[in-house]
Amino acid sequence: MDKPEQEAPKRTISIKIGIENMTDTIIKHENGSLLLVALPLSTPKLTALGFLWSVLDSMATFYKHAEAQMAARKGGIVKAGLNEAISLGKKLLPGV
Repeated sequence: MDKPEQEAPKRTISIKIGIENMTDTIIKHENGSLLLVALPLSTPKLTALGFLWSVLDSMATFYKHAEAQMAARKGGIVKAGLNEAISLGKKLLPGV
């Protein structure tokens, strides 16, 4: 009779956070990362929505800059908006 294959143990993490704090953090592991967003249920809806929006906006900004760096390293064209161009111009010509 064949023995059933044993299942690999479930991988878990354990963290401690304050129950009255809004939290966003990234937990890094050798196999990837985990985004943790925690909100107390007593948080007003609009405050919670604003917090979530800011977390998502920060992630979008992070990935936009990471993709631009990867394109620059590969010799590709980096697309930038007017604000980025003005910022770069001020860095290159500080007296203007």
